[in-house]
Amino acid sequence: MGARKARVVLGVGTLFLLAASARAQNFSVLFSENFEAPPGPAGTVGSYTETDAFGSPGATLWHLEGLCDSVPIGGYGATPSAVPFSSIAGLPGTVQVWGAGVNDFTSSTTPLPAPFSFFSAPKTTYRLNNNGWLTFAVPGSGFGNNSPIPTTGAPDDAIFAWWDDLFTRPGGSLRSLAVPGGDLIAEWNSEEKFPGGVGNESATFQIVLHPAPANTIEIRYDYASFLSSAANPWDATVGVENAAGTGGNDLTGLGTANSVFPAQNLLLTPLPPAVPTIPASMGTGAAAYNRGDLGVYDYNTAPFANAGAIESPAVASTAANTALYLLFDTTRQVDPGAGTNFDQSFVEVAPAGTGAWTTVAQLTASPTCTGPAQRNVLLLPFSLAGTSFQHRFRFDSVNDSLNGFRGWYVDNIRIDQLLAVTSPVFSENFDTGSVPGSTVGTMTEEDLAGFPAPTLWHDEPNCDLLTPLPAPLTGLAAAYHQGDLGNYTFNTGFANEGAITSAVVPVPGGSSIFDLAFDYLKEGEGGGTGTFDQCFVDMREGAAGTWSTALQLTGNQPCGTGPGSVLFSASGGPFQPLVSAGTGQFRLRFDTVDSIGNSFLGWVVDNFAVNGRATAAALPIGVPCPGSGGCSPQIAGVGLPYPGNPAFELRLNGGLPGASAILVLGLSTTGPPCFLSLPFPIGVFLPGNACSLSVCPDSILPGFAVSGTAPCEGSASLSVAIPPTAPPGATVFAQWFVIDVTVFPSPATLAATPSLLVTLL
Repeated sequence: MGARKARVVLGVGTLFLLAASARAQNFSVLFSENFEAPPGPAGTVGSYTETDAFGSPGATLWHLEGLCDSVPIGGYGATPSAVPFSSIAGLPGTVQVWGAGVNDFTSSTTPLPAPFSFFSAPKTTYRLNNNGWLTFAVPGSGFGNNSPIPTTGAPDDAIFAWWDDLFTRPGGSLRSLAVPGGDLIAEWNSEEKFPGGVGNESATFQIVLHPAPANTIEIRYDYASFLSSAANPWDATVGVENAAGTGGNDLTGLGTANSVFPAQNLLLTPLPPAVPTIPASMGTGAAAYNRGDLGVYDYNTAPFANAGAIESPAVASTAANTALYLLFDTTRQVDPGAGTNFDQSFVEVAPAGTGAWTTVAQLTASPTCTGPAQRNVLLLPFSLAGTSFQHRFRFDSVNDSLNGFRGWYVDNIRIDQLLAVTSPVFSENFDTGSVPGSTVGTMTEEDLAGFPAPTLWHDEPNCDLLTPLPAPLTGLAAAYHQGDLGNYTFNTGFANEGAITSAVVPVPGGSSIFDLAFDYLKEGEGGGTGTFDQCFVDMREGAAGTWSTALQLTGNQPCGTGPGSVLFSASGGPFQPLVSAGTGQFRLRFDTVDSIGNSFLGWVVDNFAVNGRATAAALPIGVPCPGSGGCSPQIAGVGLPYPGNPAFELRLNGGLPGASAILVLGLSTTGPPCFLSLPFPIGVFLPGNACSLSVCPDSILPGFAVSGTAPCEGSASLSVAIPPTAPPGATVFAQWFVIDVTVFPSPATLAATPSLLVTLL
C-alpha cells in the first residue's frame, strides 16, 4: 500500500499572511518581464534583444504579440443539457452504419436531413467515424490516435464526443437517425478501446445536431453503462474543431486525457466569430515567434528555414549560496510530428557577455495559442549563483516544411533567487586503499546484475607504466582498465563491463537539488562516442531500487591533455526516488558493448562527490527527534512550490511503519507572533519525551497512516494544490509528528521531523 495522499488547498489569506517578512531573508526576484509595456526600439522585444541564428543582433520572427490569428474564428458555449440519453436502437427510421468488430472505419458521405451551420459555415453532408466523432469533411478512415483540440490536419471540421481508438464490442453498433423536423442523432453503442477483449471497458454516447436556425449540438452520454478498465484505460478527446483545425473548444480542458465521461450531458451553442487572443494569464502582450506582426500567424518562410532568439540583459545573482529558478508561461503550436528534431524551442543560459550558451531545457509540449498557457519552472545551473549571467529563448524551424503553425509564445518571465543549504551525501577519493577483485576505496566491485564480482576496476596511480596521473587525480584514482596487470587498456579479447557501487547512504531530508562532481580521464573508440565504451553514473533508492542513469559521459579526455571535470546539477529525475526513500546508492559503470576497438585507456575517476542542496523553496530547519523503534523521521517537499502547481507534496520519510502521523502547518516558528512559546516541549504532555513543536499550529491535520514494511522506512504524504493567485515569496512552515500508540505512555510514543520552510516561487 502506498503513502496516503490527502488533498488541501492553501488559503492565501491565512497561510501566506506573513509573506513579506520571508522575502527579504530567503527570496528575491532578480529579473521579470511581462511584455505589457509599449513596443521598444527595433530589434527588441520588451527588455530582450533579438539575435539571429548566429547569435548576432538582427531581425527575427520574434515580436510583441497579443493575438493568435488575424481571422475571426467562431466557437461554442457549453452548458448542461437537460435531455438524458435514450438509445435510438429499434426506433423506426434508424440506420445501422455497422455492427460489432469494427475499428477505424469512416462511413460514406451522407446528406444531412436539414440545413446546418458549423463554426458559421453551412454544411449539407456528414460522415461518421467509429472512433467517436462526426465530421463534415472527407477525411478517409483511421485516426485511432486522438489529438488535442485544436490540432491542424485531419480529422478537422468535426465533433468529438469521445475520440479514442474505439472497437465495437459484441452486440455493439454505430447507428444514425434522421428525426422528423431535421434533427440528426448518431449513436455509438457499446464501444470498447482497441484492441478488443483486453479489458471490460464500454462507452455508449450520442451526437445530436439541431438544424438551423438554432444550429446547436448536444452530446449525450449513457452513464449507466459506462465502464473503465485498468488493463486498457481510456484517454479520449472531447470537443469540437473548425475546418482549418486552427480553432475549437476542448470541452473538458483535459486534452487527450479524458478517462471518464464529462460530468453531464452537453449543449453547445454557437458564438459569434471573434479574433482569437492569447490566454488571459498572459495579459495583452507576449513575446511571439511567428509572422503575426505581418498579419500572418505562422513561421512559414519557405523556401527557407528560419531561426532566432530573444536574449535577456545581464542578470546579477547576489550570492553564491543560492539556487536560481527561471519561471515563464508558454504556448506552443508547431508540427505535431516535430518531436525534438524540428521546430525546436530551447531555453539557454550563458555567463554574461560570453555567448557561451548552455541548454537548460528543450520544450516539446504544445499548449494551444489560445490557452491555457503552460507554466514552466526551470532550475538554472548552480555555477551561475553569485555571477552575472544571461538567458535566451531560441526557436529553430530546422527546415522549410510544415511551418504553417502559430509558433511559440512566452510571457510572465521571472528569475527567483532562493537561499540554498548544501549537505554532503557521498564522497570518495580512492586514497584509502582497495581489496583487489572486491573493493576500490569504499566502493564494491559488481557485475551489471548487481552481484559482487571481480571487474577491471582497481585503484591506480598512473596513466601508463611511466606517467603518473596528473593533478587533481594524483595519488590513487579508480580506473577501469588492466593497469594493475601492466596493460593500460580494457582489451580482454571479449566484450566486458563492470561497476563499482557505493554503500547505502542517507540522503538529507529536503534535498531538492543534487550536485554531482568528479575529475576524470577517458579514452575509448570513435572519439568517445556514446555508442561503445560507455561510461555511466547511476543511482537508485535504498538497496534494492531500480538503477537510473544520471549522466552518460561522452568524448575523450586523454592523459596528455589533462583531466576533465564534471559538475552536474539537477532536480527531480533519477534523484527524486532517493529523496523519497531517504537513502540511496551510487555507481560508476563501464560497458565496452563489444570486443572491438578496446585498446584504449578506459575511464579513470577521482574526487567523486554527491551533494544535496535544499533551498528555501523547501528547506528543513533543525534535526529529527527519534521515537518508537529508534526511527528519526524526515520531512521533504516533492516538486516545486509555485502558484498554480496542483500537486506539491509535503512528504514524511523514515517513519515507523504502521504508526499514525499528524501534519502541522503554520506561518511562524517563533512566538510571538505565535500564541505559543516556540519551540514548545512535547514533554509537558508526554513526560520524558525530548521532541518539540517547532511550527505555530495554525492548521493541524491528523489521520495519516504511515505506510511501509521495512524498519524506519515508513512514509506519508500531503498533496497540496497551491492557488494560482498565491504571491511569490509567501512562506509556510510544516512539521510531521509520528505517533505509536502501542507504546503509550512511553516517551518514545511520539517522534518529530525537523520543520520545513516552504517559499513560493
